[in-house]
Order: sequence, then C-alpha cells, then structure tokens
Amino acid sequence: MKGLFAPDSGLMRFFTAFFDLVVLNLLTAVLCLPIVTAGAALTSMDYCILKMARNEESYILKSYFKSFKENFKQATLLWIPLFIFLMAAFFDMYFMRVNSSLISKPAAIIFGIGFLFIFLVSVWIFPLLCHFYYDSVTSVIKNAFLLMLSHFPRTLLMALMTIAPIILLYFKPYQSLAFVVLFGLSLPAFGCAYLYSSVFKTMEPDEGEEDEIEEELHVIDKLGNTESESIDKKGKESKEANSAS
Repeated sequence: MKGLFAPDSGLMRFFTAFFDLVVLNLLTAVLCLPIVTAGAALTSMDYCILKMARNEESYILKSYFKSFKENFKQATLLWIPLFIFLMAAFFDMYFMRVNSSLISKPAAIIFGIGFLFIFLVSVWIFPLLCHFYYDSVTSVIKNAFLLMLSHFPRTLLMALMTIAPIILLYFKPYQSLAFVVLFGLSLPAFGCAYLYSSVFKTMEPDEGEEDEIEEELHVIDKLGNTESESIDKKGKESKEANSAS
C-alpha cells in the first residue's frame, strides 16, 4: 500500500500529470484571453508538455514563465497574423453558409484548401518555437511547412487532436463543457507531443555535437573577453601616453 502512494509510483505520476495538465490548461486559457499574449501562452504550454511527455523533471510554473518570457516576441509575431487569418476564415465561412447562393463552388473549394493548408502548417509552429532556437519567424514557418509535408499523416492526426475539443463542444456543449475547460488545450497538446517528440529527436544534435557547440560558444566568449581586455589595455596606454606628453 505504501508503494502505491510512493512519489515515483505509477499512480502518483498519473495524478501529478493530471494536475499539471489542469494547471497548464487553465493558465494558458487565462493568458490567451488578452489575445495578443495567446501565441506566447501556447508556446509555453507546448514547452512544458513536451517535457512531461519525455518524463523530464521540471517545475511547471517556473518552466512555463521562463518559456513565456524567452519566446514572447517571436511567438507574438507568429500569432497575430495567424489570428487575423483565422478570424477572417471564420467570418468568410459564416458568410458562405448564410449566403451560399452568392459564392461559387470552385471559390469555396479553393478557400477551404487554403484554410486547411495554413492550419496544418500552424500545428507545428508553436511546438517548434518552444523547443528550438530560430533567429527569425520565417525560419520557423519554413521548418513547419517542411515538417507538415514530410510527416503528413502525423500532421493530420495532430490537427484532429487539436480541433477535437471544438467539435466536442459544438455537438455536446453541456456534457463536454467541464472537460473542455479543464483539458481542452492541454490534453490535445499532450497527445501531439507524443507524436512530434520522436520527430524532434531526429532534429536535435547528439551529445557530442552539443558538447562541441558549448565548447565553441565558450571559446567565442573567451575571445570576446580577451578582445575587450585588449581594447581596455590600449585605451589605458593611450591615456597614460597623453598624460605623459
């Protein structure tokens, strides 16, 4: 019985994951309300959930806000145009539904394909941003596009997981409301993390490469410090020469 409630037992790990998913879902939902911060909120949620999927020890709140701060700028630059597109798509679909006679069938098909394409790319954007460093948002979009094409069946499954709570809420609003409030964002993200984690591992440098990168960064820092010291030394010598003259 004691072993059942031990901190490292399967039961306790389940309850810990359950609680963490609820916290992440509520926190992300609250931070999505201002709309502008939604991109950073989703990125931070994916950051924590990937760690959970890989059984990596982390403090959820500390990790969440660390990622939120580090990725805020890029996540916001990616989220705002995506949000504008989603809103435009929503109103266009509503308009087509209400005024179906005014929209040609080919135009509706083209619009639907375009919307699906952008949505499938978007399911990779925030997971990529939370786990890898990019110097520009265009690099994130490019990699998301390539991953969408190269892992298309996986992408479709991730997309279905992402919209499943919306579909559930649409058809069963009263029965599913509590579930969506507690797990509507975090649980689909958790399922997606298991799908893209193995893909990310193929993109990560191995331990030897990581050591080389750290060593190169250390050498660069050392060279930078040496150069700075040399400049300071020259400056002092110049001042002393001016004083002497």
